[in-house]
This record gives sequence, structure tokens and C-alpha cells, in this order.
Amino acid sequence: MNNLNSLCAFACVGFLTSVAFFATETNAKSLGWNADALRGELNSVQQLPDAINDIAELKFSDFFVSPVGPRGLTYTDTIKRLDGQRVRILGFMVRQTRPSPGVAMVAAYSFATHEGEYGLCDDLPPATLFIQVPKYSDLAVPFTPGPLLLTGRLEIGPRQETDGRISHVRLLLDPEIVTEVYEPVKTATSTN
Repeated sequence: MNNLNSLCAFACVGFLTSVAFFATETNAKSLGWNADALRGELNSVQQLPDAINDIAELKFSDFFVSPVGPRGLTYTDTIKRLDGQRVRILGFMVRQTRPSPGVAMVAAYSFATHEGEYGLCDDLPPATLFIQVPKYSDLAVPFTPGPLLLTGRLEIGPRQETDGRISHVRLLLDPEIVTEVYEPVKTATSTN
């Protein structure tokens, strides 16, 4: 019995160590469904660049009717109207342990997934935007922290992605436009 207790204790320590390693290694934070924290994070972006005339503003709250009804998620009239149009949206790239080539996921707040541990059983919000990045069609899209202002052509409707997830809202990213809207951290330099 002592060997079994020792084995269980060793397994628990190993699990907690791997969780702590993932949390510190990815430097990820998850706000979950805390609306106040989400609002604070998005409000930290003081002013967005002016939009070009033919580009519509899209928000994650424009994706689905709220509250969800008995028939599940329903697209809003806004997103149906914008289907096929050029839009821009402010969001945070989801950090993935196993990203698919040419595709990135963007959510309303910073988030991390661990496909090796949970597979596709993660807790991504329903309003997750799948970004198709032509520049990286054969490569994993490099993770970019902080709020991103993305512009491209909107596409809605269920579609199975290469990783097995079903996307409902996609953005075909304009090839040259990826704008970071936060101030980069400046490092102090010594004058020695």
C-alpha cells in the first residue's frame, strides 16, 4: 500500500510540475469568461488607427445572438450582412501548442490551448475567429502577443479545419496587413 501511495504522490507532483511549466513557459493568461477583465484588457488599447472607407468594423459580440437560444448559436444580422465583405477586428491571437499551417485563431481576450494535453477539448469561446494567413500557407503562423488589429474578407458558415475543429467565422487575412496596436516594451540601456 505504501508503494501505491508513493506512486500516486509522485504522479501528482509530476502533473502539477507540468502544469506549472506550461503556464510559465507559454507566459499565457486566461481571463476565462470574466467580463470585467476582458473589458479592461480591450480598453487598454486607447485609440485604433482610422479605418479605410470600404472596411467595416467587426466585434466579437457581433458573431452570435446573445443569449444563446434553445437551437444553439445563431448568427447576428450584422455578421450575416458582412459575410464576404472586408472587415477589421481587434483581438488576441490564441497561443497553440500544435498550430495548423496557415491558420491562426483569434479571440476577444488572450488565451492559450494545449492540444497535446486536452486535444480539441479546450474551452475556446464560441466567438473564436479562424484567421487564414496566405503568407504562412505551409508553415505555422508565429504567435504574436498583445492586441492585433486584423483586416481581411469575412466568411461565415460551418467548416472543418485541418486540425479537426469546426470553424464558424473565418477571416481571409489581407496579405500585407497585420498591425500590432500596443506600445512595444522599451528596454533600459546602460550608459557605461
